[in-house]
Amino acid sequence: MDKKEQLEDLLGSLSSEQIEELQSLLQKSSVTSRDTKKKKRRGKRRRKRREAAKAREEQQKLEYQQKEEAPGDEDFLEGLRLTVEEKKQLEEASKSDKEMGAHEPRERPVKVKKGDNKVEMRCRVCGKTEKVSPGLVPPEKDRFKCNACCCSAG
Repeated sequence: MDKKEQLEDLLGSLSSEQIEELQSLLQKSSVTSRDTKKKKRRGKRRRKRREAAKAREEQQKLEYQQKEEAPGDEDFLEGLRLTVEEKKQLEEASKSDKEMGAHEPRERPVKVKKGDNKVEMRCRVCGKTEKVSPGLVPPEKDRFKCNACCCSAG
């Protein structure tokens, strides 16, 4: 017997109530064709990424709010019980910090502009003069060697 014939015999042996139950189960089931499954899956990865990005943004907002709400240095010190000597040391330290400018923003170093900022150096071995980057010049300028001479002994 073929599978189709077996299925027909099986369905023929069922009562009308059983057939109705089977039809209702088939309608409720998630058995779908392959094409519809592909359509349902479209955008799932993108949706997950968006949800993850939203979750990250919310987490960052919460962290930022917690940082703003966090007590400052003075609030932290108010909760501590310090001895008289420790309070004096703290006052002295804060005065010295103010004098030295410890809490003031520092000046940023000046960036060297790209361009022709090379230095002329004379090789101590062969005597050839070359233009090189200032970073390649040793602290003692008379010890400079050119590329050809630095590989050989001497």
